[in-house]
Amino acid sequence: MAKSRLSMIPPEFLDLPFSEQLLLWAVRLWATGARDGTNVQETLRHAFKLAEVPDAYIAFDGFLSTISGSATVQFGSRRSKWAEISDDEHLLLGFIAAWQQGHGKDHGTALLSSRFPLAAIYIIQGPASKLAEILKCRGLIIRPRCSRQTEYYNNEKESVIEQQGRILH
Repeated sequence: MAKSRLSMIPPEFLDLPFSEQLLLWAVRLWATGARDGTNVQETLRHAFKLAEVPDAYIAFDGFLSTISGSATVQFGSRRSKWAEISDDEHLLLGFIAAWQQGHGKDHGTALLSSRFPLAAIYIIQGPASKLAEILKCRGLIIRPRCSRQTEYYNNEKESVIEQQGRILH
């Protein structure tokens, strides 16, 4: 007997809100395409269109392109059928959630500071804030992730930007 498509999706993935399923699936597909050298852009563009956020694709692609070219360590993304969400995937979801809540510059910067130089974080902020805004305007909310950075900001510590200094332009 053939398995239904729904039975092939890990239950942990189905427990996520649609917005997080979409973003996580898109991150995994984008990373797989980049790793394998396959063109997944039309599939991604079509998926964002079906989710009624066609403008999100351009911001999403810019966000991940910048991230993939700027990370100081290898970024971990799972294959699309894995149930578990990697720490790095939680980091990306948390970063978008921070922008949706209006805390991107501080909390978002703290989330990425262990993986990216400060200059790259400034560049990533543009497409990330745009992606977060587009998703939020369409009701696709990403939930915040628990992390040491969340605890850090809940204790009202000095922001990462203040610790590292500002970049002069």
